[in-house]
Amino acid sequence: MSEMCSGVRTLIARMESNPEEFFRGVMRWHFMYESSFCDALTKAEKDALEKALVKVRRHEFDTTVMEELTRDKDDFKPDSGGYTFNSSSHSMRLDSSGNLGIGTITPSTLKPTLRLGKQTLTEDDLENLKAQGLKWGFK
Repeated sequence: MSEMCSGVRTLIARMESNPEEFFRGVMRWHFMYESSFCDALTKAEKDALEKALVKVRRHEFDTTVMEELTRDKDDFKPDSGGYTFNSSSHSMRLDSSGNLGIGTITPSTLKPTLRLGKQTLTEDDLENLKAQGLKWGFK
């Protein structure tokens, strides 16, 4: 069996010490999903990264549950077969079909957007990304 490259070992160690850097929506390590890098990794390296990411997702799940437990229960209100969360500048809508809409409310457009760090993506941006066939994952 071949030895794992130092980058994979480093990422796994970083996942263990700073799992929040790998939470969904945090774009710091997004390059590791790019096919040009994934294609260069062995199956054993991909499997090791997947196993480490499962631990990160479990930690993220626990963190999210605790955050939701401390959230004001009046923030979530039933609305025509779905649930809507609104804060002063953000909204999240989960409809009865399981569709999730996350947005930033702006007085000028009131169109949903997705904010990732400093980057704001509109529905059109997300459709363009989807049309380009960007793939995420290691397999």
